[in-house]
Amino acid sequence: MKFSLSKKLIGILGIGLLLAFFGQIGTRYLFEIPTLITLESQSDAKDIEQVRLAISRLQRSLRLSVSDHAAWDQTYEFFQSDENKPLFQNYIDANLVDETLETLDVDGVVFVDVMGKVKYAFERDRIRDNDVLRDKFVPPNVDAQKRYQENGEVEHEYITGGIYESNIGPVSFGAGHILPSERPFPEPIGTVFFWRLLDQSFFVAISKDLQTEVRFSPVSETVGNTRKKAILDALQESGSWQLPRDAKEKLHWVLNDIQGKPVILIAQSANKRSFSQTVISHSVIVGFACSALILTILVLFFSRTVITRLLLARSLMLEIINTGDYSRRLPAGKSDELDSMFYQFNQLLGYIQKQNQELLEQNKTLVELSEQDALTGISNRRYLDEVLDRTWRQCARSGKMMSVLMIDVDYFKPYNDTYGHPAGDKVLVQIAETLQHNLHRATDYLARYGGEEFCVVLTDTNNSAAVSVAERLRVEIQNLRIRSDVSDCADVVTVSIGVATFIPDAKVHDINMVKAADEALYEAKALGRNCVYLKGGMSKDGLMNIKRN
Repeated sequence: MKFSLSKKLIGILGIGLLLAFFGQIGTRYLFEIPTLITLESQSDAKDIEQVRLAISRLQRSLRLSVSDHAAWDQTYEFFQSDENKPLFQNYIDANLVDETLETLDVDGVVFVDVMGKVKYAFERDRIRDNDVLRDKFVPPNVDAQKRYQENGEVEHEYITGGIYESNIGPVSFGAGHILPSERPFPEPIGTVFFWRLLDQSFFVAISKDLQTEVRFSPVSETVGNTRKKAILDALQESGSWQLPRDAKEKLHWVLNDIQGKPVILIAQSANKRSFSQTVISHSVIVGFACSALILTILVLFFSRTVITRLLLARSLMLEIINTGDYSRRLPAGKSDELDSMFYQFNQLLGYIQKQNQELLEQNKTLVELSEQDALTGISNRRYLDEVLDRTWRQCARSGKMMSVLMIDVDYFKPYNDTYGHPAGDKVLVQIAETLQHNLHRATDYLARYGGEEFCVVLTDTNNSAAVSVAERLRVEIQNLRIRSDVSDCADVVTVSIGVATFIPDAKVHDINMVKAADEALYEAKALGRNCVYLKGGMSKDGLMNIKRN
């Protein structure tokens, strides 16, 4: 059968139109939608990673707390002492109080001997007052003689931790062998546990920080829930312990305990999907129309300008997926439908890049918040401990002296009661700014120690220089002329300052420095306040009379 040229042309055009139509569908089905889903999955994985990082930060904090308390002479002596000895109660009063655990974000501390017997346990008020938690926390079995040699952020062969399904619910814990501070270490005499209950309040805080809804369910409580049981079964079958987003745009995944068993089922909201999964989309229809027009004009032009671009875009997208470099962009102009499709890809790439940047910024902000006092903007006591330890070690190596100034606002409680807490807060801010402004060296360090107390750390500073700095600070605070009708030593707000100076020794713990400064501050108050005191000597109104012991 013979066909006319027109029919052949129509046939060729028809075949070309069919090929163009199915080519558009195939491109969307095989490349566009899978790539978008892959990018979406990577974005979802990063959202999950944000929650995991928040939990990891808790675990790291617990390990740091354990590291600070386990290999410590005071803990070692406390654990060996009798409950009726003053040393035993003094250690509890100094370290095991509700305010300390709240600062460390810890719910409880348990001391266990090598036989697994609990010697002492302490819990925060919120745990003791919880009517649901009727049982005492039972720590996991930890070999008191084992060296863990873990490669985590807290590298210590006597420290371990993780998530544990306890008798009161899932907890995150850190455990460390009780040892003296000096090497070589003897055999451990017990284990100290710091633990935090992974309850609703913890995940509510995560939801608030990350601005996304995070819900949790202990695996032990999902037995009677058909839907949650089905999710757990699906997670187990997947082998990855993480499911793709469901029809309600929820992400489901599980946290495993230290033995690799699932203990918490987590459901968090995913970001709203920014693309459609339908095969016949506007881009396909418009692309087919343009393709039909191009076919009628020049098949070769279509091959060189469309197919080549698609292959190039596919190659670039695969490179982006494999390398994770989301700063790259597809060549998207404004000329045709392919550019429109590439623009959608670029929008999604930009969104993922922004998510990465926000994740980095959030981590930086969380670190800054954990080290900064919310009222005054200067460093807080938690970071002060790190600075004291670091400065002590540096001065011990270099043989330089260091000084610590403990500063207390005189009659601050009566001032608060008389003028109100907002006025008291304003005074603390003014004093912090004045102290910071009058510390001139880069190595001078200021922190809020707590309440109306401030602490100044001075490197390479002897006792006379430290007293001189303290006197200057005292005068500058007095010169602020903040009126006070409740002070017995002046008609303005003043401060008392205790000064302690040492030549650091690597074998002596820096806590003696803070204790000495506290004792000096106590003497300054006993002498009538508004003065500087150095181990028996004082300075007031610019006069110094330093007496040697």
